[in-house]
Amino acid sequence: MSLKKIGQIKEGKWFRVWDLIVYGVIAVTVAALFLSVFLTRDSSPASGIRITYAGATVFEYDYSTDKYGSVNAGCIEINGDSDEKLELTFRLNGGGYNRVVIDKKNRSVKVVDADCSARKDCVYSPAITDNSLIICCTPHKMIIEPLKRTFKDDEDIII
Repeated sequence: MSLKKIGQIKEGKWFRVWDLIVYGVIAVTVAALFLSVFLTRDSSPASGIRITYAGATVFEYDYSTDKYGSVNAGCIEINGDSDEKLELTFRLNGGGYNRVVIDKKNRSVKVVDADCSARKDCVYSPAITDNSLIICCTPHKMIIEPLKRTFKDDEDIII
């Protein structure tokens, strides 16, 4: 590189106009994506929860009827059922467990203990209280998600 070229680079501006335009477009795009994610989330109360293992439903609980159904009894073990809480354990066939507590009064669900990994991300996930969150235990292939409200044909749906 010649000394003349080095001198031109040293005297040049830090940012050129096109650099600022590109940075501005990136900033606007990030802000728009951020707002779209947080403004469009479904924060309506959950009507119940569903536990799936490897994509198949193994347990469902409905808050309004206070009834639960275990589709795969080998995976779900009910530890306690009172007026306020339902405690259950999700067990894998080859070992491993996740202890789940459903708070009937507050309409929330939380994983309180697991042996999935050293980090136990599912235990530190926030409780599910509305339709915007899920709890995922990747090592055990377990997902706890809210039940979506289903509409009957005669109900009015406003779009």
